[in-house]
Amino acid sequence: MSEPHWPPRPRKRLRQCLRPQASVRVRVRVRARHLATLLIINAAVTMLMTATPALAEIPSKGKHTRLDTQQTAQEDADFPRFAEPIANVTVSIGRDALLACVVENLKGYKVAWVRVDTQTILSIHHNVISQNSRIIPPMIVEGMTSNDMVVREGQNVSLMCKARGYPEPYVMWRREDGEEMLIGGEHVNVVDGELLHITKVSRLHMAAYLCVASNGVPPSISKRVHLRVQCE
Repeated sequence: MSEPHWPPRPRKRLRQCLRPQASVRVRVRVRARHLATLLIINAAVTMLMTATPALAEIPSKGKHTRLDTQQTAQEDADFPRFAEPIANVTVSIGRDALLACVVENLKGYKVAWVRVDTQTILSIHHNVISQNSRIIPPMIVEGMTSNDMVVREGQNVSLMCKARGYPEPYVMWRREDGEEMLIGGEHVNVVDGELLHITKVSRLHMAAYLCVASNGVPPSISKRVHLRVQCE
């Protein structure tokens, strides 16, 4: 009697068991010497693998970067650090401001000041790298500003006034006696700008004129220009 033919037993499929990776959220302090490593790791790396051992692994595009956390902590202690927060400073316009930066464990390092908006290095240690545009009271540029003038009646005359400062000064002309000026057929008290142009000068224009420069930084400054008219 022949033995019964049993169908072959189906082979058991082997299931691959994937171990879940333990994710630990770690705050990393970025140091200058870590910068190159962090750039290689890229922003795609969002977690560290095993933070408890002395060695931590950071997966990055199929590669693993090993950082000695104990050595890193020791090296971090040797780096300079801010001893206290840098406070904001408020001063009156025209006054000097002193910004304090207290650093511990400076050693051979140097403190630098950088202007945020332009990313300009202002100073490194005691050396000034670039001058910062601070507020500067206005001043009259004598070599580019008119002096007392004598003109014939009926001629045209131009009075020029140049001023410097930071912010850029606002310049205006007015009569010293407070009387209105006849400019372009109109009577005005003030003429804005560096140039005061008078057409067909008459004896009514003979007066002392003030060039006034201001930029919000006291004191405002002025120069007196006397216009004399020779009558025919």
